[in-house]
Amino acid sequence: MLRLLRWLTGDDLADSIAGDLHEERLRRSARGTAAGTAWYWRTALTMLTAVAAARALAGIRRLASAFNAGGHGRDLRHALRSLRRAPWYAAAVIGVIALSMALATTVFAVVDGVLFKPLPYPRAHELYSLEPGFTERIRGTPSVSLRELDVWRTAMPDVEFTGFDGNRTSGAEAVNQTGLAAAMIGPEFFDVIGVRPMMGGFTPQHFGEVGRVIPIIVSHHVWQQRFAGDPQVLGRRLAVDPRAGGTGEVVGVMPEGFVFPSVEVHAEILLPLLGMAARPTQRSLEVVMRLPAGESALAVRDRLEAVMAADAAGRNLRPDGRRYLGPFDRATLHPLGERMAEGSARVFSGAFLAAALLVLIACLNVSGLMAARSLDRAREIGLRRAIGAGTWHIARSVLIENAVLVASGAGLGLVAAPWLLRVALDVMPGNLLLLKTPVIDWRVAAFALFATTVSVLLVSIWPIRRALGLAAPVAGAAVTSTPRAASVGRRLAVAAQVAVGLVLAVGGSLLVGSVAQAWRNEPGIDPEDLSFVELRIPPDGRHVFGKPAPGVAEELAAFLRRVRSIPGVRAAGAIDAHVLDRSHIENVAFSLSDDTRHHIGLPVTGGFFEAAGLSLIAGRFPADGELDRGAPVIAVSQAAARSFWHDGDAIGRDLYTQAMLPNAKPDPSQPRRAHTVVGIVADVRYNALDVDPYPVVYGSYAALNFETAPVVAIRAPGATGRVLSEVVRLAEASAPALTAVRAQTATDILADTIRPRRFLGWLFGAFGAAALVLVGAGILGVIAMSAARRTREVGIRMALGSTREGVVTALVAGEAATVGAGLVAGVVVAAWLARFLESHLYNVTVYQPTIWFLAVGAVVATAAAGSLIPAVRASRVDPAQVLRAD
Repeated sequence: MLRLLRWLTGDDLADSIAGDLHEERLRRSARGTAAGTAWYWRTALTMLTAVAAARALAGIRRLASAFNAGGHGRDLRHALRSLRRAPWYAAAVIGVIALSMALATTVFAVVDGVLFKPLPYPRAHELYSLEPGFTERIRGTPSVSLRELDVWRTAMPDVEFTGFDGNRTSGAEAVNQTGLAAAMIGPEFFDVIGVRPMMGGFTPQHFGEVGRVIPIIVSHHVWQQRFAGDPQVLGRRLAVDPRAGGTGEVVGVMPEGFVFPSVEVHAEILLPLLGMAARPTQRSLEVVMRLPAGESALAVRDRLEAVMAADAAGRNLRPDGRRYLGPFDRATLHPLGERMAEGSARVFSGAFLAAALLVLIACLNVSGLMAARSLDRAREIGLRRAIGAGTWHIARSVLIENAVLVASGAGLGLVAAPWLLRVALDVMPGNLLLLKTPVIDWRVAAFALFATTVSVLLVSIWPIRRALGLAAPVAGAAVTSTPRAASVGRRLAVAAQVAVGLVLAVGGSLLVGSVAQAWRNEPGIDPEDLSFVELRIPPDGRHVFGKPAPGVAEELAAFLRRVRSIPGVRAAGAIDAHVLDRSHIENVAFSLSDDTRHHIGLPVTGGFFEAAGLSLIAGRFPADGELDRGAPVIAVSQAAARSFWHDGDAIGRDLYTQAMLPNAKPDPSQPRRAHTVVGIVADVRYNALDVDPYPVVYGSYAALNFETAPVVAIRAPGATGRVLSEVVRLAEASAPALTAVRAQTATDILADTIRPRRFLGWLFGAFGAAALVLVGAGILGVIAMSAARRTREVGIRMALGSTREGVVTALVAGEAATVGAGLVAGVVVAAWLARFLESHLYNVTVYQPTIWFLAVGAVVATAAAGSLIPAVRASRVDPAQVLRAD
């Protein structure tokens, strides 16, 4: 305390204050030690705060005095007054900078979470992802078996290994039926990663035999979303393994911000590695290693390859003639951060470079505007130099004015960045792994400050040179001719900006057009007032893949009756399929009696057709009573009718069901059953809006084989949100009999099916729109500077009888050839680059005439606006003043 006081007030005063405080403390302590001590610290802290505030205020005043003493304050006030007299110029510059800075800051916030921020693990630099391999080149990256992992652990005890299974075709996804991404982890996982659950966790007993209750650890997000952050969540149940009859029990919650260390899966629930001891040679594990402190990755790799070679000695290198089944003999170690970010790095690096390019173009364009303004202020600058203003004073004045504009634009961009960031995260596809949730934090603010500083310097170079180049002795004289080299450079700048703008406009238009084409597709259902709730029904061991599950239909029927009783619900029914999420389950095959062709069968309950709003093409819908009692009547989609019968006339004809094997092939051991077609319905895009409908046959949920993952369709006009929440509460109230794993409106689900296209469309559409604005501003600045230099010519033209319209036409026509050359160059470059977008387009050709016409038209309109504004302004010159100046 005394040392801090001495630093703030000086030695003598500090000693005096400390002595007085000590005496008063002793006096008060005589009435009670606690009272004296409390008073002492409260008074000391109050005094320190007051002294520190006074010192800070004094420092600010000294800085302000120094600023004013150097003339900076006077220059700042002059810059503000000058900008107030030119509001359109100030608004144009601030708007251009704000637009480019908002996009750049938003992209940096996202990129920061992928490329720059460290992994959220202790000593993350020691963590490496292991990629095993073979001397011979083998396609793909093989997984690791439990046996191999045990051999490496035994031979290298100083290196920590952990294996986990997030494979969607085996392991975690085979036991997980929660609708959430899952991974199975070993008992050493948390020790190696260095992050432990914030609540609960696995015990050694959890890694034993598979039981009916499977322990699970949920992510912080799942804890908040599914369990409303319930502190008593431990012990709650989730449906996990219908085929084994198991139920998941929550035994832990991961901390907020935890990211699963896998390239393939972003796990939201963790399960113990179940049943791996029974299949120790099955390769299904991804491996992460923690290296010993101070040992290089190359040294560890060499040791590991030696262990692999020793393990391979005497073993068959080509089991069944296939090398990829033999022992490993090569190892590649990737830093975990680089490995996790590699899938997203290309996308975000390209986006960041594009954003940086936009900022650079914005700075160059603003620099042109500012240079033009310097020419407009030739009289003012000439007078200031005539009365003694030095070179540094003029340069400092221009720099301060530019800094005010750029800082204002950057500030507005930083304010708009959180809104743009929310939009970006909403449209961003889930397969882009973010190591941390992007936020506008101090790192983003530091980037914005750095970008602002660089921008101020970039935009000031050209205006300062122009301002210093004005003739000092002649007050008000303006440069009236343009050197040939400068004119050529100006025209090249305009043409280049037009070309760049056209390239970005074409790319953005093609991708936005793809999104529009996908969204324009008819989904086959009426999404208005429609919601879907996906359920899980634990079957208590009654269900085996491809076999009926008695009792489940009755449980679902009882739930649907409760849903239909909710006020506002007009219709409700269920379908056994993952609708509108790019996947489907083939549990039932329908075929003709003499044909091996088969198409997917979707079991539905009564009320589904009305709730989903399917259109009837011919015949009738199966009645609710027929569906509920399992009558052998079916409806087929138009695609199925055309596929089975060339004439498409399916009414009254029969199809036959056959159960499916786990390999999605019909099971010949199961009997076939005839079903009569009573109706033809419209095709539905169950996979996605940009995926063509597949043939579908709708049959009775009570009669057909099915999984235990029904999706309830609910139509509630005007009350979608309220009813959706009520249905979820009904499902959760009946847990563990039912569990709601997804609840969304049909419109949101349809939008999610084209999320990757929406993200690309939003990203490049935003860049294209921003480029158009910047191109317009750049052309405006360049032509404004040219018009300012031609003030004498314009004055003489008008003195000789030329009209304002004639002057405007002459100035704009003078730039038409330059804009045309830029358009030609842009068309050539865009036609070459557009080929790389072909794989990302949907129902849009690379050279779609309409889109190219719109893109070219947008660039031409932008160039015209950028040309007309300074031309009209130049036409308002007073010929008398120009002639007097001569």
